[in-house]
Amino acid sequence: MAGGWSFPGTAHFTTPVFGFYTPMSDAGQNIASHQGTMCEQFELNFYRCCEAFGMVASRRKCDLEYRDFVECVFQAKQMNRLRAMRKERMKQFLEGKLDRPWMKNPAKLFEARPDYYAHENIMPNRPFN
Repeated sequence: MAGGWSFPGTAHFTTPVFGFYTPMSDAGQNIASHQGTMCEQFELNFYRCCEAFGMVASRRKCDLEYRDFVECVFQAKQMNRLRAMRKERMKQFLEGKLDRPWMKNPAKLFEARPDYYAHENIMPNRPFN
């Protein structure tokens, strides 16, 4: 994949490519950005790598950062794992090993999911003075 990928969020590259700057250049850059989502660190690592190596060499050198960023955005591995678990559960149900193809008491939405940014708390449970 080192030779064929394009930069996600190409709005970040409009000012250097077109060679002019307007106030709308900065305003329009957040449209295609993933800042403020759970993928912001992957995007930041990818763009830092691209900045360090340049447009040509970054296609080869920043492939791992790009793959991590794309995986975070599209979650293909997670969806494949979910499909495999559902398929295995249905298979066990059809073989008679399970009495139902779903869990008896499934977790509520976001109940079993830990806080994504819990490890980044600088001052946990302390009020700001």
